[in-house]
Amino acid sequence: TKKVVEDVQDEPELLIDEPEIILDEEELTKSSGLSAEIFMVLERKSYEMCNLEYDELIATKSTEVVPCGRIIYSDSSAGASIGCYGMSVKASRLAKSSYGHCDDDGYFVCDKSFKHDWKYTVFFSRTDFEMRRDTSTEEVMLVFTDRHGPLNLEFTSTSSYNDNIYYCEILRAACKYYYDNIDGLHRPPLASELNDRLYIQAIRGESNDNLLGTYGLDSHSVPAISVYRDDSGSNRLSASIYCTTIHELAHASHWNQNRSIYSSCASKVKDTFATGVGVYLTRKVHPSFTYSYGGNYSGLVEDMIDDDGFVAGSLEYHENIRGFTIQQVENSVLGVTTWQGWQDRIEQLYPNNINAMNICTLFAIWN
Repeated sequence: TKKVVEDVQDEPELLIDEPEIILDEEELTKSSGLSAEIFMVLERKSYEMCNLEYDELIATKSTEVVPCGRIIYSDSSAGASIGCYGMSVKASRLAKSSYGHCDDDGYFVCDKSFKHDWKYTVFFSRTDFEMRRDTSTEEVMLVFTDRHGPLNLEFTSTSSYNDNIYYCEILRAACKYYYDNIDGLHRPPLASELNDRLYIQAIRGESNDNLLGTYGLDSHSVPAISVYRDDSGSNRLSASIYCTTIHELAHASHWNQNRSIYSSCASKVKDTFATGVGVYLTRKVHPSFTYSYGGNYSGLVEDMIDDDGFVAGSLEYHENIRGFTIQQVENSVLGVTTWQGWQDRIEQLYPNNINAMNICTLFAIWN
């Protein structure tokens, strides 16, 4: 995968103006067989050749420093700046690398210290998924060079460069689904020696087909999702982007558990399940989030886990179904391909939760 550095010139307070020559020091040491100490000697000679006082420079930077910082962004749904949960930060110098991940408040601390200047690389990807810009294969990341202290970033909507806000919201949703508490749901496909990372195409625009996101397999059968930033000519709110990301990852998780039959599964079954998971997990971080159900994107899942009264538009349905967990909902959909088959599976697995009349009413409401 070709990796590129995002143009962040509209964040001048965070960057230096000098052009950067990006070298992969780890690969250099491996390919050349030279140690980090040899590279330090070469660096010293380079300073001497340029008539720079290397020893004085080293004397001012002789203290071991642990790379750390905070990365936050403007959440348009919350109306406040929040931490970019799950973001991976790498600090590196020559052959030495150190890593950290942002917590819910955006703080990170890397696992090693440095005596001299290092480079920060901020990733919007993780071990199990890779975020790509638009429809390309370019991985989204940021690089900050010649650092000897904390990295504190805030991506705001007032900046002309606000793509990072969009990337942060997708990353936050993906990390919550992959690594946080999801109440017993299966995770999306994990990377391994046999399985590549899932691809997330973060598209800065809107779909020509009036879609907010898509799921599928690429030419090598690697799971891939797309998330569109815009709808009807405007940027979508953070909660909507978050829900779309969860929705498409729920499709990937569903496929991963039902690979042999997923392609023959009815669209209404697949989309109803993904919609239900999307709304459920989104409300864990955006409690006031609302969703307009319709067509294949039905409210069946919310009806199963609510307290027996679901409001859809101006109508409120009382179907006498309540108390299911999201894990039970997922268990019931795995292995079925039809709307009727899903209903039958629920009756079979959870006879004490419902009676035949109530479950028939529920599925009829949303059919």
